[in-house]
Amino acid sequence: MRLHAPGADYRTGIDGSARPTFTLEEMRAMVAAAHVSGRKVAAHASSDAAIRMAVLAGVDIIEHGYGATEATFRLMLEHHTAYVPTLTAPEAIGEYFQKHVRGGAPTPAMAQSARAFALARKVGVTIGNGSDVGVFAHGSSARELAWLVQLGMTPTEALRAATVVAAEILGKCAELGALQAGLAADVIAVDGVPTMAMSALKKSPW
Repeated sequence: MRLHAPGADYRTGIDGSARPTFTLEEMRAMVAAAHVSGRKVAAHASSDAAIRMAVLAGVDIIEHGYGATEATFRLMLEHHTAYVPTLTAPEAIGEYFQKHVRGGAPTPAMAQSARAFALARKVGVTIGNGSDVGVFAHGSSARELAWLVQLGMTPTEALRAATVVAAEILGKCAELGALQAGLAADVIAVDGVPTMAMSALKKSPW
């Protein structure tokens, strides 16, 4: 289950600012209903207030999390709430609407997402890879892995975030996330060594 459309928050404030879209009690009820059915809950949340509320409601995953404070990331660590930072989304939005040129100076939203990612790393929150693809073109999700590395992960950490860590976050380690007999897998061949450089992921000979 995903608390999206509009999510744990959206631009619903009277001035267009991001505000929580549900009460804590409402979110707790939704999360409880999902958990009873054996489902994980991921919440779209970008404002600190909504992120804290979602964590206290028991969600398993925070998507975006751009406005989270260090205290909120520590709350996530305490509650074992995973974080999917979707770093490419603000870059893509900057390209579409703010004349951002890829590789140029970051937009305020990009700087905010980088700050949040650094805080999550500092605190030790579990970070999984998820691109929010659709905000940018399908088929180019390697951009997210490149951002994870650019902002501090090693290539191996980024690849783990997209495979075994993501599987752990989803509670699917018995089904996917590793090259192991009996597990589902999509396997690609690339021209290069992705544990040395993420750019190799864009160089499949097939």
